[in-house]
Amino acid sequence: MDAAANKAYDLIETNPDSSIYYSNIVLQQSRYCNLPRYEALGYKFLGTAHYFNNNFEKAILYQTKAAESFDALHDSSYTSDALLLLSNALLAQGAVKQAQIQTSKAIEYIYYKDAPVLDLAYGISSVSYVEYALYNWEKAKQYAREAIDLFSKAEDYDPEYDGAQLQGLYLSLTDIYLQEGSLDSAAYYLDLIQQQNSFFSSTGHEMYYVVERVQLAHQNGLSVEKTVQQLEEIKQSYENKPLSVIDSLEIEYALAKVWLVSDAPGKGIQLLRTMLTDDYAQSDFLFQKKLLNTLLNHYESIENTAKAYATFKELDAIERHLNEIDFKVNNASIELKEQLLKKKQLEQEKKQLLIVKEEQETQLSRTNFILVFVGVSLVALVILLLYSWHIHRERKHILQSKNKIISVLGHDLRTPISQVQNIVFLMKEEMLSEKELAPTLGKIDLALNQTQQSLENVLNWSKTQLENLSPSPEEVDLSTAVKSAIEFNKMNLNAKKITVQTTISDAYLVKFDPQHLQIIIRNLISNAIKYSSTYNLIQISAEPNAKNTKVTLSIQDQGAGMSAEKVKQIMRKTINKSTEGTKGETGTGLGLMLVKQFLKVNNGTLHIDSIPEKGSTFSITLPLA
Repeated sequence: MDAAANKAYDLIETNPDSSIYYSNIVLQQSRYCNLPRYEALGYKFLGTAHYFNNNFEKAILYQTKAAESFDALHDSSYTSDALLLLSNALLAQGAVKQAQIQTSKAIEYIYYKDAPVLDLAYGISSVSYVEYALYNWEKAKQYAREAIDLFSKAEDYDPEYDGAQLQGLYLSLTDIYLQEGSLDSAAYYLDLIQQQNSFFSSTGHEMYYVVERVQLAHQNGLSVEKTVQQLEEIKQSYENKPLSVIDSLEIEYALAKVWLVSDAPGKGIQLLRTMLTDDYAQSDFLFQKKLLNTLLNHYESIENTAKAYATFKELDAIERHLNEIDFKVNNASIELKEQLLKKKQLEQEKKQLLIVKEEQETQLSRTNFILVFVGVSLVALVILLLYSWHIHRERKHILQSKNKIISVLGHDLRTPISQVQNIVFLMKEEMLSEKELAPTLGKIDLALNQTQQSLENVLNWSKTQLENLSPSPEEVDLSTAVKSAIEFNKMNLNAKKITVQTTISDAYLVKFDPQHLQIIIRNLISNAIKYSSTYNLIQISAEPNAKNTKVTLSIQDQGAGMSAEKVKQIMRKTINKSTEGTKGETGTGLGLMLVKQFLKVNNGTLHIDSIPEKGSTFSITLPLA
């Protein structure tokens, strides 16, 4: 087995396919021989080999299994290593938020085990790269400088092996300082690369170094013509060298940025648009985000509002897709953990069955008296199981409502509470500057407001389950009720910069339970906000029927919209599973159920019109007083 493990490790970078073959051998033999440590190593080798094969989905799967397996063995060193490799795969897949979470976990394991300085340096480096991908420049610089300091203090630092990581930090810092216009700082880190003994650990690093040297010269006064000429020469010199697709595109990106600040910015715009159609760029959403951010900054600098807004919409679509990737990866991670937990439970049950079997075999050799005693015990056990089953059925019926509430709370309120916990953690660790504190407190307020709304829906629903749902109808001014509901949702409206246009010309008095009506309108407006994008419009109008006995209140948004099948599902089901909003908002899924219940007992009706990607209109018909 050691031979197969050594082969799997040695071939990871040079021949990933062969490494996968030997890693599977390690897995098979470790399971057969019941060697959990080798099984965990097999998962780690498989995940790393798939990463070098650009199969990031499988890399995420196997590194997750590796981290779980090493954690079960209480090996914090290998657990943190697997988590850092998992973070790299998530980052490559575009699941930036999940990469950030896994990197933070790895740092916790490193601190917990009082690891060598070099291990901590690699962990902090990964945090820096994640913040770099999120465009959090200040945090990226902070962690990069901290990692560089740790590398300098590490006694076991090997320039030939660890130099590549150090070069990557220098290059990322240079890029940030170039974009910020801090030319002296950029020149400082480029000089540090040149001074390294292990000069250029890869062709990609060499290419980035040469390109950044030219960019620095350009910002120091080198003419556009000479800058373009030098970049074109670099492009030609690396055509036959082993560069990745993304490294080749970076040269084109450097050219585009030079053209944007020249007398012919159209060339830069055209080049960026051409790059966005590249096959690789189409699959790398973080790279697309980088290109679109450059275009957006250019349009804003020349005050071209129309094109800036169009580019902003493209960026918003990318952000939504990245959020979807994070959501899917998170769900897959939860499912995998559940599978691993079931696996552990099955193994424990097997061990327990083996113990029972040995006890039974021992009992067979005893006296008839003991056999009779065992038989009586088994009969008693069967009776107890039957009795327990009967009690279980009774309790299941009684606690059905309670379990449904707990399930909803546990599943859907976890995200906003976790957001608040994360922000509080950053504040406790003093990782937020005074400048960042005000918007952060706003985010806390918004998250708590969303959580409060979700809890209010859950409590209202539980009340309908535990009490007799009988309304107390009164004459209610519809216009006043709408204004109150808009004010209730004001914080969420401001957070997305959404405009509400109300056209309720006449004063309509409806015969309705006022508390029920307020809950209905609040939920419908909250729902419209949740699935609307930034700067969208929500229109609220009222129209009486021909006989003037009823009035229809319509709330129309320009959000994500729904398919006809999804509309049927909402109208048919009692409780619908909540989906994330355009900014990652969560919910309990109880809002629309409350709307339908309260409309039914107050003699109202609900109608939904929706077109995917165009928006939805929720119309409620209410009896006039």
